[in-house]
Amino acid sequence: MASSSSLRIVTAYRGLAEYARAAESKPPSDWGDLWLEHAVEPYWAEWAQGQFNEARTREQFARPITNLAELMVEVEDLMRSGVERLIEEAYGQITAALPSPLPERAVCIYAADPENAWLREHGVVGTGIGDNILLQINPAARDWEAWIPYVLAHEYHHAIWGYSYFAVQAKSYMDLLIGVLIEGEADAFAKMLYPEMQPPWIDALTPPEEARQWHAMQEYLSGYDGAAYQRFFFGDESSRTPGNTAYTIGYHIVQAYLQRHPTATVLDLMNKEAQAILAESGYNP
Repeated sequence: MASSSSLRIVTAYRGLAEYARAAESKPPSDWGDLWLEHAVEPYWAEWAQGQFNEARTREQFARPITNLAELMVEVEDLMRSGVERLIEEAYGQITAALPSPLPERAVCIYAADPENAWLREHGVVGTGIGDNILLQINPAARDWEAWIPYVLAHEYHHAIWGYSYFAVQAKSYMDLLIGVLIEGEADAFAKMLYPEMQPPWIDALTPPEEARQWHAMQEYLSGYDGAAYQRFFFGDESSRTPGNTAYTIGYHIVQAYLQRHPTATVLDLMNKEAQAILAESGYNP
């Protein structure tokens, strides 16, 4: 792996200000075109074009943000915040702990949709876009700056894990257990660097709930079922599955493994088969 990686920060949130100003004098029927013109297309090639999940990302960015007034407030707050410097500093810490195999990586910053209730409370959400990372930020949320390094570390781990699994190890098989452990390993890495952070998704279940959900998950672990993935990661009222079930279980499996193997490194976990991690963890809620 390379010892360092240069960082390209894509300040797409500045294009949101141009979009909002242009949209103010136009009917809502024109906002979709203005959104693409100002907020998406000028930045797309810098962070999303050519990435393996570009098409899915394009779908997610198809609809414009409609709360123009609050969007402008967010953008102005981000412009004053020094968020770029914060990301640069965090990226240096993260790559020192887990060097990048790529010479360059992009992190794209968007202001969040003001109507997103989760981001109004928590401030930051990250998404891996192939080798690059998207951060959506609502600077009105409390402690959003503190969450930037943690979320960046989590998504960076995904990028390195994906490169190792798909490019280096030349694997393609995915199942629910692998998906669960990907998240558990990413949170274990982020917590290693930022132990003071307490993400709610890694402790979302009571012990009885965790035991019930682990039992319910068993029949799905060795396959990849989209409905099951949605259920255990994001919750399902019909089956009484709490949101973040898979995140909590994945983190607890990885922590159990590390307790039994305290000298194991981040790369050791990446190179170990998911079934072996589970078997050697002794996890039994």
